[in-house]
Amino acid sequence: MQIADLEFALHWAFHAPDAEAFRPGLIDGPNLESLGEIPLGLQSWIFPLQEDWNLVERRVQVAGGDTEKREFLEGKNYWVVFRREGVVEWMEIDRPRFLLLQEFQRGCALRVACESAADALDPQELEHLVADISFWFKDWTSRKWFRRAESKALEKA
Repeated sequence: MQIADLEFALHWAFHAPDAEAFRPGLIDGPNLESLGEIPLGLQSWIFPLQEDWNLVERRVQVAGGDTEKREFLEGKNYWVVFRREGVVEWMEIDRPRFLLLQEFQRGCALRVACESAADALDPQELEHLVADISFWFKDWTSRKWFRRAESKALEKA
């Protein structure tokens, strides 16, 4: 099932349409206070994936011509598959980022996504999330990974 998910993500990331990107700079005044309540969604070409074996590694090896029979190795890994400038890429991420991206994929507000992720994290992972979330959010926003929020608070924006 995870191999099928990976192949679908790689295919759809290439073909999926763009939506208008979320631009937090358009939010000001009273709407700024409600930023954590505005639903965010990921572009349809973003896929957070969890693997229980080294599927991405094996796919890269086979695509590179390494057809030697190798075993799949168990171990949880987290990835995000995405499109940048017409090319499908993937990047290994940690569990806190995976959980946040998964919540945003569901269209959750920032506050809800953070609370949900925090509930699932151990203390060290939670500390990592708290320390780095502003960097991640800025990075994801600059990459235009978020689509424009569907919210009355942004109708004026």
